[in-house]
Amino acid sequence: MAIYKLGEIGELKYSKSFVANGNDSDFPIFATGGIVGYTKIPTFESNSIILPRVGTMSIYFTNKKHSTKNTAFSFKTKDDTTTKYIYYLMSSIDFSIFSIGSAVPRLTSNFWNQYFINLPPLEEQQKIIDIIEPLETISTKIKTTKKAIISLLKMIANHKIEKTNELLINHLTFEKGKNGPKEFESSGTPFLDIRTLNTRISSKFVKDQPNTFKGDILLSLDATVGLVDWFIEGFNGYLYNLKSDYLTKVEILLNVLNNTNKKIIEMNATGSTIKHASKAKKEMLYFKLNSEWKNITNTLFKLLLLIEEIEAKKTKLYQLCVNLLIR
Repeated sequence: MAIYKLGEIGELKYSKSFVANGNDSDFPIFATGGIVGYTKIPTFESNSIILPRVGTMSIYFTNKKHSTKNTAFSFKTKDDTTTKYIYYLMSSIDFSIFSIGSAVPRLTSNFWNQYFINLPPLEEQQKIIDIIEPLETISTKIKTTKKAIISLLKMIANHKIEKTNELLINHLTFEKGKNGPKEFESSGTPFLDIRTLNTRISSKFVKDQPNTFKGDILLSLDATVGLVDWFIEGFNGYLYNLKSDYLTKVEILLNVLNNTNKKIIEMNATGSTIKHASKAKKEMLYFKLNSEWKNITNTLFKLLLLIEEIEAKKTKLYQLCVNLLIR
């Protein structure tokens, strides 16, 4: 088994320009957050690793020719088996160690010369891939189901809830998180900030008990304004936890997912380096959910939380397999 710097065994590229002129049957264009469009003329070869340079550090593997925006790297070795092996290895990396920036993390080019890997012979690499790959197939099905539920909730949020003349703040409270300590812990309760909302990966921990739980609707009105999540647990710092005595969690979520309220947040965002849209909470509108949709949306939200739980457990199993087989 030989030890290499990641940058020594593969080629790292990103597009400075590209043409988004295709449809979903053509070649994907990757950026922060995944596929952002399609092109008829790709710039990179298939069987490559895609790693965002800014924001959410979730890696992808594409077996199609592709392009990237300049917010994502494309990485490939000479051997497809080795590229796939490195992809599984990288899926367990905590990229926060190598990134800079608190509100919006950025991965520098130095990462490729700072990360060392052990490469076993090709035959052993393939055996490990054959064990891990079925778990990824399950993961794809889970993500497809989750994406479908979220898309349906967004559709309901923009077509099946009634606009009123009331303000959202009259129906719920925007409970702001608490500032963290001067010094954070190396383990303990995850400290929830903008970065955690971006990645769902905590890089800071506190001694305090959790004050925010899975199912709570969290909203960012600072830094990357408009971000929302419903499946993060820990000690809330800086984020707004949206609470109501009579609105259900999904009713709150639908109001936040509504495009009108999203535009209100964007219009209230001020600041050159770090955006702040705290004034938006006094202008966001209340949209009423019809009674006929309440049972449906409650069921969808419960299903979404269940899918999230299954995905979280699958991720732990996936990482365990990667650590046992590759580390």
